[in-house]
Amino acid sequence: IEKLTFYIDGTPYKANHTRIRHDPEQESVVKRPSKMFMAELKTDSMMVQKFEHLACFAPGMLILGSAAMNETRDRGLVTDAHTMREHEEVAEGLMNTCTAMYSEMATGIAADSVTFRDGKIVASNTINKQRPETAESLFVFTRVRWKRRKEYQAAARDMYQSFEKHARMPWGGYAQLRNVMQVPKGITIGSYSDVQETYFTAELLKYWYLLFSDDQDFLHPGQHWVFNTEAHPLPTFRLSDGVLYECD
Repeated sequence: IEKLTFYIDGTPYKANHTRIRHDPEQESVVKRPSKMFMAELKTDSMMVQKFEHLACFAPGMLILGSAAMNETRDRGLVTDAHTMREHEEVAEGLMNTCTAMYSEMATGIAADSVTFRDGKIVASNTINKQRPETAESLFVFTRVRWKRRKEYQAAARDMYQSFEKHARMPWGGYAQLRNVMQVPKGITIGSYSDVQETYFTAELLKYWYLLFSDDQDFLHPGQHWVFNTEAHPLPTFRLSDGVLYECD
């Protein structure tokens, strides 16, 4: 995280700019960061303020890392409290951006990449490729921030309903919108790409489904389960006296 450059509404982020005060018992955030994004590094000296949907796995990764550091601290082991808070803060800011990439588009569906102008999100590559990263991070957030799960579930529900309204085809399947900034006026080649990705069902639909589980521990990605890049859950193991045991 130290080697990445993050921006808040187009301004380079510094950890002291927006400090979150987190109450572990209430799971409440007194002050949340604004929309944050990771800039794209073209060369060592050239940075572009563009954010791709593919990067929306990062908030889930960071909030999971923060939770792991918090668990380490609870066990009395040494951990860096400042780094833990910073990971949590950046995760919140990136999550805000990833959900806004949907809510701020006319169709409620995210573009494949966006730029930022005057604090507003503008699609730079207007097509939606049915990517799962935002839903993945929302799923992780529901597990780590269980008491705030309704907030993340609401965002996921809005995403799903937008796909049902604008991307589902009457003969079955889901097509890709060519321009998420315009509500399509009909099913035409100009409005849709006749493609449904395999990861749409393998990942996106799976994460939407798991998001609404009432069991916090069900496939919890930080407790005995690891999800591979295609969202297949794999059990973790512990090593004891040279023998591998599946975690309970």
